[in-house]
Amino acid sequence: MSEISDKLACLSQLISAYKTVGIAYSGGVDSTTLAVVACRTLGPDNVLLVHGASCLIGERVSQEADTRIKMVVPDVRIRHLTLSVLHEPRIATNDADRCYYCKKIIFQAFQAEIEKENIEQLLDGTNLDDLQQDRPGLRAIRELRVHTPLAEAGLTKADVRALARYLGLPQADTPADSCLATRIAPFTRLSPAVLQLVDTMEAHFRHMGYVGCRLRPRGTTIIVELRAADIARCAGQDRESIRSYFLSHGFTTVLLDLQPRPAS
Repeated sequence: MSEISDKLACLSQLISAYKTVGIAYSGGVDSTTLAVVACRTLGPDNVLLVHGASCLIGERVSQEADTRIKMVVPDVRIRHLTLSVLHEPRIATNDADRCYYCKKIIFQAFQAEIEKENIEQLLDGTNLDDLQQDRPGLRAIRELRVHTPLAEAGLTKADVRALARYLGLPQADTPADSCLATRIAPFTRLSPAVLQLVDTMEAHFRHMGYVGCRLRPRGTTIIVELRAADIARCAGQDRESIRSYFLSHGFTTVLLDLQPRPAS
């Protein structure tokens, strides 16, 4: 635990370079951990969380964002923005640069919001592992000079989860959520209706106990991705009810991916 303590000290030192910060807040473990450390370092009055709601984010994610942070920092300030990102054709066409343009629009809106409050710097919860992946959105973050203290402090995703447990955060081991557009095949046009359908179906699966599932529509085919512990139940006792559920939503073929999703 001394290594996590050292990284926490490093993270706090990086944040203490600012008098006030805004944080791009999704409600996930990365941005929540960053927000808690920032509030403990600078005080809640000097931290503003900015959450962007759009059709690309599951309804549950936005609803739970406040609850997750206020369980730990009750007096934290949160600003909610509703963003119509699909009005940008380069996002709606869902090509290889979708994430870049989307992230740029969202973070420009965040920066405009914190400037109203004369807040010094916008921070993002990118971790060290994220920097090793091909993420077009990171290019937008760099261009806009958004700082990423988790990565700068050398925190990997596993480190962030360990730090969240160290800080007593309830979502330390909660599976990651991701943009709903990642469920849609590249170059397939995005629409609010399709994204809402995916969100609704994944919510149904969560209610059945399939945490961290991903459902990927491909025409009249749906691909189901589950954690290893859930695959047998889906293919066995729940098979018929799941098949009937998808048939009722217009899918004629259901494919279960035998490559399990990560547990977290």
